[in-house]
Amino acid sequence: MKVIICGAGQVGWQIARHLSGERNHVTVVENNPDLEHRATDALDV
Repeated sequence: MKVIICGAGQVGWQIARHLSGERNHVTVVENNPDLEHRATDALDV
């Protein structure tokens, strides 16, 4: 499944972590560069 998540805050992070762990194709859209780097470094997004 292809998923787009808007925001990498607490809720977006948990959803992205769960869905990427289930081998879904996850894209996270985030304005904050720190949150974006955290998500791309730690998750398969």
